[in-house]
Amino acid sequence: MANLALARRKALPYTFVLPLSLVLLIVNFYPILYSLRLSLSRWPIERFMEGPSFAGLVNYQKLLESERMWSSVSFMLFYVISFVSIVFVLGMVVALLLDSRLPARGLIRSIVVLPIAMAPLVIALTWRALLDSDFGLVNYLLGGLGVPKIAWISTLPWARIAIVIVDVWHGIPFVAIVMLAGLQAIPDEYYEAARIDGGSRWQLFWRISLPLLRPAVLVAAVVLTTNAVRMFDLSYALTSGGPQASTETFAFFAFVQAFQAFNLPLAAAVSWFIFALNLVITLVFVRVLYVKVEV
Repeated sequence: MANLALARRKALPYTFVLPLSLVLLIVNFYPILYSLRLSLSRWPIERFMEGPSFAGLVNYQKLLESERMWSSVSFMLFYVISFVSIVFVLGMVVALLLDSRLPARGLIRSIVVLPIAMAPLVIALTWRALLDSDFGLVNYLLGGLGVPKIAWISTLPWARIAIVIVDVWHGIPFVAIVMLAGLQAIPDEYYEAARIDGGSRWQLFWRISLPLLRPAVLVAAVVLTTNAVRMFDLSYALTSGGPQASTETFAFFAFVQAFQAFNLPLAAAVSWFIFALNLVITLVFVRVLYVKVEV
């Protein structure tokens, strides 16, 4: 009886978790597995009622042969590299400023994190109005400096640059918060000992702060890069993928295939390509940046 009571006591927490686990299994894992099956199928719209039929890796082959997909690859290389590099530098600068003895530091921190509270779609639509070539505030301010009007949304390379600018504005607070948390976890004794030895501010940052920030850098790098690879909302709401599909992301390409071309298997293949790419990126970052830090 004692063993039975002990077994029931151990099983009790699992009975609380089981209902939600079943819901997650149905809501999440079934669609994931179904999309994998769909990516390996052929399902033309004219035979929609017949359902998908197995076709192997045909959709992945079509993906590699698609000029529109390679246009997305070109844009994504520019966007991801530019966005992640700029947002890391500026986010680190903001974190260092917030870690210093600024007046009204609490108020400044609250203002800095405001962009995180905004929905990406709202941000995109707001910036679309700000970047309007005729009535936008940005061109109005640039005109005051003697700069001619720029068609930010409808011309290259400005459409690509506009997406990077908007996402950098949105991403800086996240990097600043993560880096600030990392900076404040570093003991002051390390800096005091380095100052006694005559270390400059740059040496303190390069030799102490940056190495000990590697766990924070890993988290920020993985989150930023994987989110950038699967970005959809800015491309959709800010530039609508234009001009001439030059700002289409992978997710936007999948959206077009699924809801405009009604090619669901190819859209599923794109989604699994995004998953595989993000998995590789995560493994690379973990391999390069992961380190056990004892402080």
